[in-house]
Amino acid sequence: MGIASVLAPFCAIVATLPALGLAQGATPAASAPSAGAARASRGPDLRTRANAAVHALRAAQGADGSYGGDVQTTGLALFGFARMVRQYREADGPFVAHASEYLLKQRGADGSFGTPAETDRAAATAAAALALDALEGKKYASEVAAAAAFIAKAKGRSAPARTSGFELEAFVESTVPELLPRVPADKDAQEAALSEGLQPNLAYDSIAKTASRLVLINRLAALAPSAPPESTQPDALPPFDPNASVDVAAIQKKAIEFLLKRQMESGGFGSQITRGQDLGVTALVAQALWCWPGEMPAPVRAAAEKATEIVAAGARPDGSIHGGGLENYTTSASLGALVRAKNPKYDEIIKKAKEYISGLQADAGEKYSEDHWAYGGWGYGNEERPDLSNTQMAMDALRLAGTPPDDPAMRRALVFLQRCQNRTDSNHIEISRDGVVAVSGNDGGGVYYPGKSQAGSEKTADGKEIPRSYGSMTYALLKGFVFAGLPNDDPRLKDAFAWCQRHYTLDRVPGYEEMAKIQPRIAYQGLFYYYLTLATALSAFGTDVVETPDGVRHAWRKELASRVASLQKVDGSFVNSNSQRWFEGDEVLATAYAVLVLDAARQ
Repeated sequence: MGIASVLAPFCAIVATLPALGLAQGATPAASAPSAGAARASRGPDLRTRANAAVHALRAAQGADGSYGGDVQTTGLALFGFARMVRQYREADGPFVAHASEYLLKQRGADGSFGTPAETDRAAATAAAALALDALEGKKYASEVAAAAAFIAKAKGRSAPARTSGFELEAFVESTVPELLPRVPADKDAQEAALSEGLQPNLAYDSIAKTASRLVLINRLAALAPSAPPESTQPDALPPFDPNASVDVAAIQKKAIEFLLKRQMESGGFGSQITRGQDLGVTALVAQALWCWPGEMPAPVRAAAEKATEIVAAGARPDGSIHGGGLENYTTSASLGALVRAKNPKYDEIIKKAKEYISGLQADAGEKYSEDHWAYGGWGYGNEERPDLSNTQMAMDALRLAGTPPDDPAMRRALVFLQRCQNRTDSNHIEISRDGVVAVSGNDGGGVYYPGKSQAGSEKTADGKEIPRSYGSMTYALLKGFVFAGLPNDDPRLKDAFAWCQRHYTLDRVPGYEEMAKIQPRIAYQGLFYYYLTLATALSAFGTDVVETPDGVRHAWRKELASRVASLQKVDGSFVNSNSQRWFEGDEVLATAYAVLVLDAARQ
C-alpha cells in the first residue's frame, strides 16, 4: 500500500506511501534518540534481513535458473521465497518460475531430485519437495508425494499420509534433520546464527548460506506474535468547513518550524518508529523543507541544505541512494529532494539516480516478457514484485526530474498501469495464485498490483476473484496515466477519474467499506498518503473541480487545504491518530506529508 512511506511511508515520499509494512514502535519522545544508536542496539529487523537475502539470491541466479547450481540450494531458496511475508509464487516472475523449472529438470524416474554432483540425494529431494509444495502445492502434488516416498525409502521410514504444508516440513525435519536450520532457543543464539557469515549488505558469504538463512529468518518471523485486527471504532476527524479560506502558507510554515525542532545534530531525521530508514525519512523531510512558501529564512535554508547533503552523501556508484534495502523507494525519495534543492552540484547524482530507477523497472532486463503481469512496474527494489504504489513512486521521481511522457520507461509503465485498472476493455489479464484466478473488474478504479488489492476482493459466480478498487491506488493510476502521456479524453483515464468522482471524500480512504465492517480503522490507514496522492493526481490531471454524482462541484484544492488545516496540532505537527500503519503514527513523517500535500494542492 502503500511507505509504506519512503520506507513504508516513504512511499508517499512524493507520492506513494503504503505498502511496506515494517515493524512499528512506540511514539518517540519530543527529543528522539539517535536513530543510529537505536539501530546498533537492535540490529536490522527480520523483514529487512529477509528482503536483503532475496535480493542477494535473485542477483545470483544462474542462466539455468538455479541458485548455486544445485537442487538443494535452489530448493531452499524457493522455499524461503514462498514462506516469507511476501509469499512469492511462480506467477511473480522468472526469478521464481525459472528456478522451479530447473528443479523439475533434475527430477529422476524414481521421484528423487538432484544433480549428478549432489551426493545426498535425499536432502536435495527434500529441498525440492518443500519448494514445490510451498510454491504451488496443488499443481505439484504428485511430484511432492513421489519425492516423499523416495525420502522415506532412502531413510527406512514410512511416508507420511499427507505430503503437504507443515506435515511435509515435519517429515523432512525428522528424516533429513540437517537440511533445515533449527531455531535457537534464546535470542542471543538466534542473533549469533543470523550474524554468522553476514556481509555489510546483509547477504551472506555464500549462496547456500543465504538460502538457508532465509529459511531461518522466516521461521523466526513466524514465531513473532501478530497484532490482532483493530476492532475499535476510529476517532472522528475534526469537522472542517469545505468553503473556508485557509492560509496555506501559514500552515506550511508552522509545520516546517516543527520539523526544524526535530532535526538531529547530524542534519538527518529519524525516530524509534522509523528506525532503520533514516536516509529515506531525511529525504522526505528535505522535500518538505524545500516547500517553504516564499523566500526561505536563512535557518530554514541551512536546515534544508544540511538534510539534502546527507541525502547526496548516500549516493552509491551504481546511482542508487539508500541506506540498505528499499532501493526504489529511497532512491526515488532522494531524487525528489535533490531536484527540489535546485543546486547544479547535484546534477550528476540526479542523472545517475534517474538511470538507476529506470533500470529497476521490470522489463526484458530482468527477463520479464511484455505479456507478464509485472512488466513495466516497479517494486521496493530489484528483488520485490512490482506494485502500483512503488510504480507511482518511481514515476513521480522521474517526472520531477524532467523525464518526458514518451520516455521508454514511461511507455513501459503504461502496460503495468493498465493491468492495475479494473477495466475489462483494456485489462484482459488473468492471474493464478494458489489455485485462485484473479480477473479484472469494471469500475475503472485502481488496485495494488494486478490481481491484488489491499482492500480485499469480491468473488465471482464462477469462483474467480476481482480485486477491489480503492482511493490511494486509483489516484495513483490517474496520475500515472497522465505521466505516461494519455490525453484527458482517453477512455482509460476518463474511467479512472469517474471512479474518483463517484468516491470523492476527504474523511477517509474510499474503497475499504467492506473491510471496515470488521476492521473499522482500516479506512484510515495511510490517510496522509491518500491526501498526497489525491493532490498530486488531480493537479497532474489539470482539474480544479471534482463533480460528484449528486451534482455538487467540489473545489478540491480549497477543501483539501481546509481538511488538512483541521488536523494540525498546536505545535504545528500532524499525526494519523487512527492508524500508525506505514509510520503515519510518527509526527515527523506525517508532518512532512502534510506539507507536501499543501504544496501539491496550491500549485
